[in-house]
Amino acid sequence: MKKRLKIEEILSGVNVPSEDNGERFTNSERLDFVKDFLNKTNFTLVKELDLSLIYRHAKYQKSEPIILISSHIDALYSEYFLKEYNKTELIGTFDNSICNCILLYLMAENRLPSNVFIAFTGDEERNSKGAQETAKFLRENNYNTMMAIVLDITGEGYDRHSFTIENYSIPPKCRFKNYLGFDTEEKMEIYLRRILKDFKRVKFIGDADPDEASEYSDYNLCSFSFCFPTRPHPDNEGEVSYVWMHSDKGILIKKKTIKLYMGALLKLLNGIHKEIKHLKIGGLNG
Repeated sequence: MKKRLKIEEILSGVNVPSEDNGERFTNSERLDFVKDFLNKTNFTLVKELDLSLIYRHAKYQKSEPIILISSHIDALYSEYFLKEYNKTELIGTFDNSICNCILLYLMAENRLPSNVFIAFTGDEERNSKGAQETAKFLRENNYNTMMAIVLDITGEGYDRHSFTIENYSIPPKCRFKNYLGFDTEEKMEIYLRRILKDFKRVKFIGDADPDEASEYSDYNLCSFSFCFPTRPHPDNEGEVSYVWMHSDKGILIKKKTIKLYMGALLKLLNGIHKEIKHLKIGGLNG
């Protein structure tokens, strides 16, 4: 009988240092955990770049249009920890270990559609070169990337939402917009709301702080960020988000949000997969 994974154990394993110098990783502790962990799953390492690990499902067929999930693993903390804050919240250095953890859990549990590619990237906190490397690799190797979804934390929606959708964009030169059924950000929001119709509270923020979604958009990919709500340590109330999210005092997350965020992400991916799996598209990305 298969041993059931505990998400707390994965979070503890991935909540470790990860640093780079904008060219390559200089502290590979989290990177090494990701690689070792995924060796026991149905996912195959497609390419290890200087600032990106790209995986695909073992059953992926090259003719399938792909959905890219990008989750940065670089971090800016000088100390790493996680612990219970109260009965409903955890506190810890969760940027971006909480999203890394959820993604690893879903990969290990084989819950993701077969056409989902996953990139664990570096340099997001500075210039997003990991995302740039990923986009270039997919384009140069003739993968038909229909959509790029970035998993990251947010300082928005903590009290009322289990996820937010931010920085959603359909670039004018996106060659797949006719296949996707929408060609503007307004129509894209309608499309995503329809897939997520079972969720009563969906928060959209079209122009949030820059993140990897902006980079993928620059490569003419339809993109958005699917974000996990967090709040600052009480000592950091009033600080700008860039400061409190990276504070060694940690940030807070709701325990129940982990399951809710995961369920919404699966609903989103399965809905998009169902709509694009039969498309036959040749040629390079935009």
